[in-house]
Amino acid sequence: MRALELPYVSLVVLAALIAPAAGGTEPVPDSSSAEAGLRTAGRAPGIEIEIVESVPVETRLDQPDIRNAADVWVEMIEGARETLDLAEFYLSNNEGENLLEPVIQAILTAAERGVRVRVLTDQSFYPTYPKTIDRLKSADGIEVRLYDIKPLTGGVLHAKYFIVDNQELFLGSQNFDWRALEHIHEIGLRVASQTLARTLGRIFDADWRLAGEEEGPASALDEGGEGPADSVDAAPNLPTWEETPGGEITRAYLVASPPELNPTGIPASEPELIRLVDSAKEDILIQLLSYSPTDAQRRFYPEIDNALRSAAARGVTVRMILSDWNKRHPGIDYLKSLSLVPNVRIRLSTIPPWSGGFIPFARVEHCKYMVIDGRTLWVGTSNWSKDYFHSSRNVEMVVVSDSLAERMRRVFEDGWNGPYTYPLRVDVDYPAPRTRE
Repeated sequence: MRALELPYVSLVVLAALIAPAAGGTEPVPDSSSAEAGLRTAGRAPGIEIEIVESVPVETRLDQPDIRNAADVWVEMIEGARETLDLAEFYLSNNEGENLLEPVIQAILTAAERGVRVRVLTDQSFYPTYPKTIDRLKSADGIEVRLYDIKPLTGGVLHAKYFIVDNQELFLGSQNFDWRALEHIHEIGLRVASQTLARTLGRIFDADWRLAGEEEGPASALDEGGEGPADSVDAAPNLPTWEETPGGEITRAYLVASPPELNPTGIPASEPELIRLVDSAKEDILIQLLSYSPTDAQRRFYPEIDNALRSAAARGVTVRMILSDWNKRHPGIDYLKSLSLVPNVRIRLSTIPPWSGGFIPFARVEHCKYMVIDGRTLWVGTSNWSKDYFHSSRNVEMVVVSDSLAERMRRVFEDGWNGPYTYPLRVDVDYPAPRTRE
């Protein structure tokens, strides 16, 4: 294997420390060129980022030089010495052998050796998938909280991430679900950075405290309901950025939603997404489970759609790979409209069924990433419609790195030119996809 094909690169962050401000404050990453050095062994100064994938079995989507989430998760959890914090939309494990069971066993073993394990999961999904949560809850050394943010924002805990020893984190599209590791196409990032791990830890800690409020989560918000109070955000003055002398200039930072629940200094996801799209000069590559310029009530909400159309109008090539779950009305109609804009090209993806039979809510593209100008990478937990950015807890990471962006471009191109994608056609009345029994 040639060294340049490795997806694991060492990124040295040279960003000025940003003084904490109100929860909606945005960073303004510069546009200077970035060149990441390759990671060979150990930890270089700054941060290290590894692209991690999950691919459906019996498909040709596997990237041989990109490690699988099932292996990375176990490795990270086995390395925990003091703390392990998991924030997951839901937890679902099936009976019998599967790739998630070793992950669960690693969590149980970590608790047995004295690691403090905290699991935060969405309250609304607990009745649907209670077994794995109850299994962890019954173990010594593991504390579980059900998080209900619906009274505050109307949304859910949709994020999928975990933090090890406040030193490294995993963030991506993978739910804590056996299907996500074996039957769904996913992309995530493993990040070794104390600064970014502690920044994500502030989000976790604020949500953890909100989930534990006896008088209801609203009592723990600042006056006016904007952002967690300092009593909830344990480190409101902790810098979001990291400064390391020497090396090449590279940016890496976190954004999150919904804005009103973000701790101090952590920017909102949607404004930064639009800013990045507006900054594009040549091309934008996007791969998502779902995209729609609407809210949960199907009301028109065009902010992101307008940004993409504006980019195309100024000559930027916009290409999108979307799962065939987008074939329902009215979303498919909006996509057809977008596909008619010059410089916009959209392909749908259909993953073949598993030979063992139909699996509900699986065999699908579930990635959530964007590559801009072959230089900036966006990886997160949000599908692209209003409620994910305004109501539900999601977290994204933005990385400026030629190496990582180029590697993700190759992932995109393999999908774009692969056997499972096909052009969206405006003259076809697509049948709704089968997602459940």
